[in-house]
Amino acid sequence: MVKLKNNFLKKLILFVPLIALIFSFWFASFKTSANAPIMVITEHSGVVSDVFKGLVKSQYITPKMLVINSIEVNATIEPVGVEESGAMQVPKNFFNIGWLKTSSKLGQDGNLVLSGHYDTTTGAPAVFYNLANVSQGDTITVLSQTQGGAINKKTYVVTKVYMADPNNIDHVKEAFKTSKHPTITLITCNGIWDPIKHEYSHRIVVKGDLVK
Repeated sequence: MVKLKNNFLKKLILFVPLIALIFSFWFASFKTSANAPIMVITEHSGVVSDVFKGLVKSQYITPKMLVINSIEVNATIEPVGVEESGAMQVPKNFFNIGWLKTSSKLGQDGNLVLSGHYDTTTGAPAVFYNLANVSQGDTITVLSQTQGGAINKKTYVVTKVYMADPNNIDHVKEAFKTSKHPTITLITCNGIWDPIKHEYSHRIVVKGDLVK
């Protein structure tokens, strides 16, 4: 009986390394599977779900501050909509910038549209009084803040500055048209003041492309 028990123990000892080896392979396989990515998106993935599209869109945030060093502008941005007439609303504060909330967000493909007052009701200079002095190559910095408190900063370089007629549909389309890459458009009044209509005859439009 003692001899039989010893033989059994000897065989068991011989099988222990084999069992340990099999278990180690199984455990390694389990760890690799557990650490795999939840989802991998490739160019062959096909149609992306609406939920995923929503998550991608939500990564972009609304602009909060505008800085143009060349004309000493450092202003708060507030969201604005569209009037019943179809005109873009203007910011309530003469020294704030209005962001068209139906346009692109910070760093997003498309056209981020901002407008500002040229002057106040007294004729004193407002936030975009010197916008016409911006030149090609100048930089426009737009900042915002994530929910976690991190500062998000995007820099655009000016590509075009021109005067537009607000009554010319082609000029309006050019200012508000979208794009396949991140762009920015700044708009303010300019030209001759019409005391009857209480508006200026033209608009200054500044266009820029995202560089970083």
